[in-house]
Amino acid sequence: MIFFLFGPKVNLFVKESKAETYNNSSLSSSKILPMYHLGPGDRLLIRVFGYDEFNSEVIVLPDGTINVNRIGTINVNDLTLKDAKNKLSNSYSKILRNPIIYLDLLKTRPIRVAITGEVNRPGIYSIDIQGENQLVNNDGGEQTSIKTYGWPTLVDAIQKAGGITKKGDLKNVNLIRGNKKNSQIQITKVNYWDTLKNGKPIENHYIYDGDSVRIDPIKIRENNELFTIASSSFSPDSITINVVGEVNNPGLQTIKTNSPLSQAILSAGGITNKSNKNKIALIRMNPNGTITKSITSYSISNKADLLNNPTLIDGDVIVVEKNAWAKSSATIKTIVEPFSELIAPVTIYRVFSD
Repeated sequence: MIFFLFGPKVNLFVKESKAETYNNSSLSSSKILPMYHLGPGDRLLIRVFGYDEFNSEVIVLPDGTINVNRIGTINVNDLTLKDAKNKLSNSYSKILRNPIIYLDLLKTRPIRVAITGEVNRPGIYSIDIQGENQLVNNDGGEQTSIKTYGWPTLVDAIQKAGGITKKGDLKNVNLIRGNKKNSQIQITKVNYWDTLKNGKPIENHYIYDGDSVRIDPIKIRENNELFTIASSSFSPDSITINVVGEVNNPGLQTIKTNSPLSQAILSAGGITNKSNKNKIALIRMNPNGTITKSITSYSISNKADLLNNPTLIDGDVIVVEKNAWAKSSATIKTIVEPFSELIAPVTIYRVFSD
């Protein structure tokens, strides 16, 4: 499935140490976005009013410099567009009288951001203004492509790292940014769960080169929280379930997110005539590391509900057990195998049946 997001969009683990001080004030409280600072890879258009022959298109080199017509090399690394424009004006004023300079940013370099915590692929990423993010599950078997356009946002960053894991807490998404003016670290906490649950509007922060994103692990989940997240744009649209035991095609099954237990069994070819319909085990790994096992019954006509036909999550294991007769037959077969060459098996079955 491919989603398209049009228009400009507003898509780590950092531990406090003695040498660092964190300012937890919200980055959005002042409603002032950080100024863009030039760096290697940015493409600039320089125009000099009245002197078309001086116009040029340049790229910021790895050492932070640009080569300008009639001027030579100028270092613009870490400068804002305004500061770079003033620096160019000062340089051109040495050969021109009162030069009027226009400086445009034609193309930005990829934005480098660190994404850690409860995401499927933590790491350091380069994000372009136009790109494609791949949401994946823990096993990497399912992917959902999301095309993005416009300046990258916090949601884009999370999707770039494959989306959140089933242990991820959308109430505690941290955007971590260094303040270039005072060298302090600012942390903005974002609660996307409130948006998914209640539709609360929330600012989707822009991200900038050098930002970090950290998603904390969940401690306590609300009812149906995991299933709501699984069907959102923070997770892929399919999951992998392992179905074993008395089904016709046991093994890993890829099914749509939020599918009930009956769908997984159907994907495995349905139950065999040796199965116990009233004893279907659902085994699940919980966010806190514990494993739970629940027993339910199976009917193809069951509606999805918590007790009789629970909704599945990625990584669930379903065990379809044998019925009583199948278990007895298997036990008898094991017992009689050493005597099978001496006594006819049908005779032994009759003895046990009596």
